[in-house]
Parts: sequence; structure tokens; C-alpha cells
Amino acid sequence: MFKKLFSCLLSFVLVLHVLTPLSKAEAIDNFGYDPNQAISFSMSGMGNEYTEEQSIMIIESLPIAEAYITNSGKYLHLDPVFSNVVEPFVYEHFERGITKINNEISAGRISLDTTNRSFQVAPDPDSNDETFYEIDSSTKTHWWGIEWYLSKKESTYWQNYFADYAFTWSAIAAIAGVIGFPVVSLAAILMAVGNYYMYTQLRDNTSSRGTIVYFKWFPPSVYAKKR
Repeated sequence: MFKKLFSCLLSFVLVLHVLTPLSKAEAIDNFGYDPNQAISFSMSGMGNEYTEEQSIMIIESLPIAEAYITNSGKYLHLDPVFSNVVEPFVYEHFERGITKINNEISAGRISLDTTNRSFQVAPDPDSNDETFYEIDSSTKTHWWGIEWYLSKKESTYWQNYFADYAFTWSAIAAIAGVIGFPVVSLAAILMAVGNYYMYTQLRDNTSSRGTIVYFKWFPPSVYAKKR
């Protein structure tokens, strides 16, 4: 019996080694197994440079930040006065997110819809990169998309935000500040699924440990699972 079990496990490991990208994605979905997740389960927060309290301060500042984010020509601009009304790390977080968005605009992959304060997004041609990128201990970027780890308290705050506010420049900038790239795909998915969908995903998939939000690029989709 032991010998048979050992043979099965060995076969599974060998199969994993030669999985195609599509099969790899299916394996993660069907088996619920991703060896890269293990590190993140011990962490909370939007990113390991922030404590949970700092993460919540960033979320709470979203409605305030909206008044200080404007468009200058075809780019977003963060008014330096914003630094006088929030903590320095909050300002730096939004500044980082807006820089990433403006980089996408410069590259021609995203443009501003100034009427609706949202984005027009071009398809991302570089969708088949199989490289794994570790952004930080609570956000991981894979070739197929991104895992975003939230504590229970943070999940609750994002639920409330998505229930009360629209996806606007401040929300995309805040999430982009954590997740990094590819901002173009992230913005496209968030604009497509809408606030209520994000609210219900977090509402229905938050455990005592929090939530994992999955952004998948192709086909574009987002969903949450309990941690």
C-alpha cells in the first residue's frame, strides 16, 4: 500500500513538472494547490511594507484622495497638497499608484475617460508570460494573474468601499500601488465587473483569516476565496 501511494505521489510531481501553462492554471483551480501561497498565509496587510492599521488608513483615505487626483492633459496628477492632509506613507502610496498608471498611459495601453473619471483600456498583447513574480508577501503576480491577500478587517473595509463608491481614479491608484503590474489588465477587469460584484465576492468569501482575491487576465475575470 505504501509503495503504491509513493508511486502515485511521484507520478503527480513528475506531471506537475511538465504541465503546460493552461494545464497549470487548471491544476491550481481544480486541486486548490499552489506552492507559492504558503508564504502569504502568515501575513496580513495590503503589502508587507504596511501594517494592517496602515493598510486601513489607505483604504479610508480613498474618498479624500479623489478630490486631489485630477487629469493634466492625458495623465493623472496628484496634488501635493494631499500630503498635508494624510500621513506621508498614504501620500507615497497613491503617488506610486498614479505613477504606474501614467506609465501605462505613456505606453499607450491605457487612456483616461475624463467624463466618467475612469479608464479606456487596450488589450495587453503580452499575456503569455509564464514567469512568476513575487511583488511582496501578500500580493503575488503569476503569468495567469494576481493573488491579493487581505485580512478580515481589510476585507470588511473594501466591502464597505465597494458598496458605497464607484470605481474611480483613486480606487485604481490605491490598488495599483500595491499590486504593481500589469495595471492595464487590472483596470480593465475592475471597470468591467463593477462595484456590486466586488462587494458580493468579498461579502461571501471572507473567513476569520480574511480573503484572497484572484485577478485572472485571460479570460478577464476576478473572484475571491476564503483564506
